[in-house]
Amino acid sequence: MKEEKLKQVLHYAQSLGLTPEEVLKYFDAHIKADETSVFSQNSNVENKTLLPCSGMFCYEDNSFSFELRNDKTVKGIVVYVEGTRFLAVCLEEKRLPWSTVALKVELNHKELDGAKATRNILAAVKDSHSKAEAAEWCYTFAQNGVKSGEAFLPSTYELIKLSDNKERVNNALKKLNLVGLSGWYWSANEKDEDMAILVRLSDARESVFSKRHIGGFVRPVVWVNL
Repeated sequence: MKEEKLKQVLHYAQSLGLTPEEVLKYFDAHIKADETSVFSQNSNVENKTLLPCSGMFCYEDNSFSFELRNDKTVKGIVVYVEGTRFLAVCLEEKRLPWSTVALKVELNHKELDGAKATRNILAAVKDSHSKAEAAEWCYTFAQNGVKSGEAFLPSTYELIKLSDNKERVNNALKKLNLVGLSGWYWSANEKDEDMAILVRLSDARESVFSKRHIGGFVRPVVWVNL
């Protein structure tokens, strides 16, 4: 019986474009290997039966699936899972400067959590009555079921994760007839008073540009708790 289940898991992984290791790792951690466990490539993929993984659609109610559901609003695409939450990239992007006034934040140089880095940027904006267009647009982003205050400007670390999984994310965006991820994207991390970090999603290359540079893309992301 176990051998038959293993064959079903491997077939399931292949049909979803996943490696067998990815699927087996989840089942080892979350599903009991007994007679009641059912592995079927035709089963619905939902929060209660499968851990989210990159390329899944994330819906307004925070459920997720590989199959596009017409009865739900897609709020983003799953990028990666971290502990008891997952990062999802929003469906819209915009070209903006990091800050036209070269706002200095000081706390954001090595911050891995973009949500925290964005809060630091917004606090600096409030204290100095200044501007930080990229972070402010992400924070106020309210489209496709994303609520204002929910999204944030991703950190360099999170953008690299997005680059690592860009093929699956772009395949999902393509199904929605939306623009895929390419080019240089602003990170929430600054380099110094005048410069901030951009990440090229084609190869995860990092570079430093003037905060006033308007050529960088801005793509909000959200954390979703499991």
